[in-house]
Amino acid sequence: MRIAICDDDVGFLKKIDSRVTRIFREVEIEVDIYSYSQANLVLENLYKDPFDLYFLDIDIGRDDGIELANEIAKIDTSAIFIFVTSHNNRVYEVFSLNTFGFVRKSDLDKDLDEVMKRLINKFGRIIYKYQIVKSDKTRMYIYIDELEYIERFGDRIVLGHMNSEMIETSYRITSDLPFDLANFVECHKGVYINLRYAKKIGDDNIVTYSGKDLPMSRRKKKLVKEAFRNFMLDD
Repeated sequence: MRIAICDDDVGFLKKIDSRVTRIFREVEIEVDIYSYSQANLVLENLYKDPFDLYFLDIDIGRDDGIELANEIAKIDTSAIFIFVTSHNNRVYEVFSLNTFGFVRKSDLDKDLDEVMKRLINKFGRIIYKYQIVKSDKTRMYIYIDELEYIERFGDRIVLGHMNSEMIETSYRITSDLPFDLANFVECHKGVYINLRYAKKIGDDNIVTYSGKDLPMSRRKKKLVKEAFRNFMLDD
C-alpha cells in the first residue's frame, strides 16, 4: 500500500509519518510512505506511480490541501483522503471528495488512532491499485479486488468490473497485465473468474454477484470447484 503525506511543517510531517508507520506495523500491514512538504511534489510523483491513501494538511504553506485533493481526484477518482487540519471550519469543503476522515493537529494521537482503526477495519484486506492501459491508450487505476472476471475478447483482454462495467484494455494476453491472477481461475478458454465474486457455480456456468453469466467448460469444472473450495477455506 502506497501512502503520501503532505505538510509544510517538516517536524509535524515526521511525526505523522512515524505514527502511521507504527500503526500499520502493529497490524502487520506492509506500507510504503512518501512524505512531501510541497503540493507540487505530490502531483509530480502521482503521475509516476499512484498512491492508495493521502494524508493532506489543509494549509500547506502557500498551497491549499483541498485544492491539491481536487487536482489528485481529477487524475485518480478512487483516491482516498484523510485531512490533517487546525481549521475545523473548512470541513464542509471536502464533501465532494472521497474523504475518509479528519485529524486535528491539536489532538493528533487520539484522532489518528481513531481514523486508522476505522480505515483498517473497513479495508481489512488491503487492496492494491494498479494502472492499466485501455484500448484507446488512455490510462486508469483499478483495484484488482473490484474485478469480477477477466476475459479474452477478440484480440483484447477485457476486465469485468463489479459495477458491471467492461473495461477493454490494450493487452492481448493475460501475462501482459500489470498484476498476477492470484484469486482468479480459468473457467473456460480465455475466461478467468475472480473466486471472490463466484455467487453460484452450475454445471456449465458461473454466475457472479453482479449477475454476469460466465461459461464453464467440462474439463475446467473440477479445477474450478477445487479452487473455490480452497479459497473459501483460506479466506
